[in-house]
Amino acid sequence: MIWDKGTKNAVGPIAARAFAPYYVMPVDADDFVHREIAAFAHAAPSSPGWVVTRGWVYSRARNAYALRRKFFHICGTSFIVPFDAYEVPPDLTVSATQQEIAQAFGERMENLVEHGYAFDWWREHGRRLEPLPFAGAVYQVETGENHAGNVLVGPALPYGSHLYRDFGVRPSRGRASTLWASLEAPAFKPDRGFKARQQALPGTKGGVSYLAGYSPPGDPAVPSP
Repeated sequence: MIWDKGTKNAVGPIAARAFAPYYVMPVDADDFVHREIAAFAHAAPSSPGWVVTRGWVYSRARNAYALRRKFFHICGTSFIVPFDAYEVPPDLTVSATQQEIAQAFGERMENLVEHGYAFDWWREHGRRLEPLPFAGAVYQVETGENHAGNVLVGPALPYGSHLYRDFGVRPSRGRASTLWASLEAPAFKPDRGFKARQQALPGTKGGVSYLAGYSPPGDPAVPSP
């Protein structure tokens, strides 16, 4: 998955180059970002970048949410970094093959795509990202389409209107149903899994690469006309 996701995500900054952006922020398809995040970044064009240290986890199934600190450990929608830091090769285009992309980006491809690695990788390469001064993103879980299969377990708040005002998240239940779902059995179970997942995240120091020993498939043959 890292090979496929990494090469696809690398196409993002390649395509963004045409717009001459100050910053790039990878965003997962089912996540939401704060409505003011673009204006905030635009007002500080010389910043080394930001990391979302506080964010919300929202359960579509329960219509409930909870604050998570060290948000960047659990959600990839967490890094706002100057475009130049990605060092996109000038001759690399969006039509490049996966092999060409992987060769051009090298270790950056895995370390910057896998959010468990990204914060430490930036720091070890001299980039001190500043904490975003507000909860900048919503990690949406239990949609039925999440690859990771994460769930919101533990005490949770019933849907609040600020989720729509700040992030555009619409409620998935009525008020009475939401109150029941946010206070049902899972709310009384401590979220031990969340802390365990944080502790188990591999870092760049001593961590094992997801791509260690991996041999990518050859590029598919171009079909004859």
